[in-house]
This record gives sequence, C-alpha cells and structure tokens, in this order.
Amino acid sequence: MSTDKLRSNTLSIDKLFNSQNIRNHYSNAKRKKKVINFRNLWTNIVSACGPMSKDLDVQDTCIPCHMSRMIQMLISEDRNLPNNLANCGECMEYFLSKECLRQLVDSSIKKIPPNGLIYVTIDFYSNLCSLMNENFLTKKDVYKPLLKLLKYCYCHNNITQKYEKFIIDLLFNICQKINIHPQLLNIFIYEDSGNYECILFEYLKQFIFNYGQVGEMARTSMKYLFVHPFKIFSDYIIFTQFPEQLVDNLCMLFNELPMDLSEINENNKYIYQFTTLFSLIENIIICCSMHSIRNEIMSNLNERFLKKIFINKYIKCYRTSENLEIVSIYLYYMLSKIQCIDFSSCFVTFMFDNFKFLKNDISDKETNLFNLIMDHIISNERNTSLATVNMLIISCLLKQHYRYSIYYLIPNIRAKVNSDNSQNLSIENDSNIDNLTNFNPNSEVAITNNENKNCFKKNDNEIEEVNENFSYKDSQSLRDEVNRYIKLYNSIKNDFGSEAAGINNQCKEYIFDVNTNSNIQLSGLNFNDLNKYYPENIIHPIIEEPNQIKAIELLDQEKIFSQLFILLKSFFNNSPDFNLALTDTITQLLIAPETYLFIYLVDRDILDNNNKDSLYTIFTDIIEQRKELLNKYQKELLKLNSLENESVYQEQHQIIISDFNRNSRFMLEFIKEVTVAIFEIQLKSEIFENY
Repeated sequence: MSTDKLRSNTLSIDKLFNSQNIRNHYSNAKRKKKVINFRNLWTNIVSACGPMSKDLDVQDTCIPCHMSRMIQMLISEDRNLPNNLANCGECMEYFLSKECLRQLVDSSIKKIPPNGLIYVTIDFYSNLCSLMNENFLTKKDVYKPLLKLLKYCYCHNNITQKYEKFIIDLLFNICQKINIHPQLLNIFIYEDSGNYECILFEYLKQFIFNYGQVGEMARTSMKYLFVHPFKIFSDYIIFTQFPEQLVDNLCMLFNELPMDLSEINENNKYIYQFTTLFSLIENIIICCSMHSIRNEIMSNLNERFLKKIFINKYIKCYRTSENLEIVSIYLYYMLSKIQCIDFSSCFVTFMFDNFKFLKNDISDKETNLFNLIMDHIISNERNTSLATVNMLIISCLLKQHYRYSIYYLIPNIRAKVNSDNSQNLSIENDSNIDNLTNFNPNSEVAITNNENKNCFKKNDNEIEEVNENFSYKDSQSLRDEVNRYIKLYNSIKNDFGSEAAGINNQCKEYIFDVNTNSNIQLSGLNFNDLNKYYPENIIHPIIEEPNQIKAIELLDQEKIFSQLFILLKSFFNNSPDFNLALTDTITQLLIAPETYLFIYLVDRDILDNNNKDSLYTIFTDIIEQRKELLNKYQKELLKLNSLENESVYQEQHQIIISDFNRNSRFMLEFIKEVTVAIFEIQLKSEIFENY
C-alpha cells in the first residue's frame, strides 16, 4: 500500500469521526424521527375518524391526546427555528402539505364519527392560533379552513349554543393575535364591489350579551378590533351601519327597562343587557382609533338616544310625576359609570342643552335638564328617595364630570371678568392709545413704556401708603380667620359629647363619640403656632387682584350657589341620604381648582360685611336649629316614657330619633370636613397670596 493511499484513508476516517459531522448526523436523524412521530400522530387521528367510532364520543378516542402532542411538537419546532417568521419546519411542512386542518374541518362539517369531533377541531384551532406565531394564520391552508369552520358554526345556532365556550376561546385568541399584529385583520374581511363581510366580527356580536366569562371575552375581543386604524375595517363598520345598530339596540333596551322599583335588580334581563351595552359602547369609544367611527357613534348616541328616547321619557314622567324616580335612577347610573371623557362631555352638554318645556299645558319655557332637576329638588320635600336620587345626580355631575359641568354652572365667568377689566383699563388709558408699543400681561391690554413705568410706580406708592397706615391689629394673619371654623367645630363637638344632652344617651345609635370617632383632633390647634417658622404667617395687605374680587361678585349671580345654600339651611328637614349627597356636592366646589369658589363659600359674609351667607353663617344657623330640635325631642321623649305600651314606645322612639341622629352626625362630619379642607389649603398658602 502506497503512502498516498494510506494518507487518503486516514483523512476519510478523520472526516468520518469529526464531532461536527456527528452532531449534524444526530440532529438530522432526530428531526426525521420527529417528523415520523408527527406523521404517525396524524395517521392515528385519521384512523380514529370513521364508521368504527360511530358509537364513541371523541373523548373516548385517542384524538384529543394526539392533537395535544401535535401542538407541542409544532410549537417546539416553531420556536427553535432561526427565523421563525420566514422559515417553516418539517413538521409544519407535513402538516400543511397534508391539509390536516381542511380534513378536520370537512370531517366535522360532514359529521363523520366520533361524536363531538367539531369541538376538538375548534379547540385544536384555538390553541394553534394562540401559541403559534402570527405567520401561522397567513398561510392559505390555515385561514381558508378556519373561515369555513366559523361560517358553518355561525349558521348553526345549535352548534354555537352547545360549544360556545370553545368557539369564544377561538374568537378571543384570534382577536388577541390581531391586537398584536393588526395586519391579520385583512384575512377576515371580504370585500367585493363595495360590499363587505367579516365573519369574525359578526360572530362576536352573538356573544356580547352572554353572562359570565363568555360575554366578557366577546366584548374584550370586539374592543381589540377597534384599536388599530384600518381603512378596510372602518369601511366595513360604516357599510354595516354598526354605529346605528349599537345605539338603536341601546334605545330598544332602554324602552324595555322595568318601570317598577321592585323589579330593578341585577338579575333583570333588560337591565343587564342595557348596562352591558352601555359599557361596551363607552369602551369602544375609548379604544377606537378611527375618528369617523367614534364621531358616528357619539352623534347617534346624542341625537337618537339622549335627545329623543331618554328626554322624551323623562319629560313625560316629569309632567305626570309617575315613574320619575325610576328614570332618574337610570340617569344617575349612566352618569356614575362614565369613564370616557367623550362620553362625559356628551352627557354634560346634553344635561345643559336648552329645550322648550311645556309646563301644565299653559306656557312654553326655555329650560334644560339640570334646571328641571334642581327646580324639582327646591320645590318638593327633600325627605324622599326621589329627592335623594336627584341630589346624587347633581353631586355626580360635580364630582365625576366637574371638568365640563363647572363651566355651565358659572358660564364664562373669566371672560366676563377679563372683559370688564379690559374696558376699564381702556377708558383710563384712552388718552395714550396712539402710542401703544408693548403689552402688560396682567391687564391684558396694550400700554406704552411710559405708562408701564407710571403704572408700576403708582402701585408701589399705593402699597407703601397702605402699609404705613395699616395697624398690627388689622394685619393679623388671614389664617386666624380660619380659627372661627375650628372654634365652631370644637364647640359643636363638645356639645355632641356633653352628658347634658340627654337625648344622645338614650339612643342606641350614639350621635358622635369624640374619644373614638374623631379621626382628626382639631382641638387647640393654632395656625400661628403651627406656622411660626413661615414668614407668610403674617400676610401684609396686598393690592387685591381685580379678577378675583370681580369673580366673587359675579358668583352672586349664579343660581347654583343660592340653591345649594337654601338646601343646606334646611338640613334637618332633609333626609340623611339627601344630606350626604348635598354635602358631597358642596365639598367638591370647596376643593375645586378655581380659588374664587373656595373664597366665596368660606368667607363670602366677611367680604360683604355680613350681608351675604357663607358656610360659616349657615353652620351657625344649623347649630341653633339643632339645639331647638334637641329641646323639642327631649320633651317628646318625656311623653313617650309615660306610655304603657312598650312596643309603641320603641317604634315612636325610633321614628323621632333616627333621622335626627344621623343628620346630626352628618352635620358634624361635614363641618369637620370643611374645617380640615380649609386647614390644608391654608397650610399650602396657595390661595391667600392673592386673597
């Protein structure tokens, strides 16, 4: 044997035993084995389908187990590919080449045994759509059988009802994948000469009113389809008039709502469907990125539902006084559930839109829904459930929809103030109007440089003159003014805890325990002591901002404040529930970002030499009312104690005491809440710099 031949054999042996070649050979063998196993699984599934399984349920066969293993193998192969979106593994190639999904769908539609093959096919599809990458759904051998399966199930209600859980899982997984990869939506929309069809969306509509998880998944799936701006989907929605369908269904369900108070509960079919659809519409508005669809839905909601269906029913009930409480409850529900700013704006605008209202068939008057509600509260007793619901509506408008409501309640107040200031400054500077060269941002009118200097110099002189003539007594901290609220709170707190108030000790429902119930101990608080290290504690007089003072004066003209003060003055004539809603409303105005609202509520009496009401003056009046009522009820209790019939005594005792007790506690809590709010705002020193 020659040396060259020996060297050649040596190289061949080295090549044969090369570690890389061994690994490649092992890997190829392993892949072939996987494909063989995958093929065997599919062959066994095909064998299990046929006449031999006629009397068997699909769960009694090997089909579900083999499908599960096939899914695992496909997922493992998919995730191990170097570029799994572009490449296709050998198992998947076999799966697609054999048209496995088409065979399963056809067998299911033809009802080939075993029984229930269709639902394991749906589940098989669902798992693949959920776990495989988005490229899976783009393959023709995948989406064509899928569309065929969905159309078959959609057209057969018995299939839908029997296997709704599996169907909604499939729809949800598809929509979830579309939400991540929106281009997949094109697969499910068919367009032909301006006609559109989307079996996925149409099928979801069947499930939106289902109870429990099925309904939740259907509504969530529907929202996913509105997230991305796809023109073809927008065209489909407009073509099918879906916005009109939504609102028309809402109108129909509203007309079916029960008008008997005893029937209003979460188990009522129409209440469930109405609240569900109302929430779905709002969520679609929140998610929808297509402005044309959003505008269409909002327009229909405003014109068809609010301005026609709802307002007509409300006015009818308002005139006859029948079922008004029920309709008001539905209005309060809608207002309290709104989260979308578009919905909030729409409903608030509707509440303040004027319309002709024929009262007692005598005369037309221009009014709006908000005024109707407030007029009804003012002109009727406020110890009824209807009054409470109406007050809750007002409270909800100011708490949840303050951003829009406040500008209807105090319309254009800033514009009025600035307009008045501009006119005044224009008159004062009329002689120099020809030499305007720059702007004074404080006055919002143009003035000359010389005028600027003169203006600043004049203001400085005024401040110096005021400071020279201002006594220390007059320059006491504005925070000291808040002490009157603290003293008021402490005085009534001590009164509530006094043993002399015998009626308090006779009630099971004790009015207020200052030792255990007081969350904040305000007794003895002194703002000067607390803030002695802050230089702004002694606030020297500053030229008042005309905008602030003018705004406060203009608030006297706003109807809402006089109405709220009237309601607060009748505190002990109101029901406790009504008073909770009332105090909640006033608190919202107190903590509002508009500082002049705070000043108006807290110190309006001081600004006008006690000729106007403020919360303080009303509180003092209510406390006096309580004292009178306390004496009255003590006398009543003496009479009741003489009754021989104990059951009658207990019953009358409860009637007399219960509401008084609750109102007394609510009044004390409200005074405490107002005092704490003032305390916090004072500490921040945000308001009184320009007060």
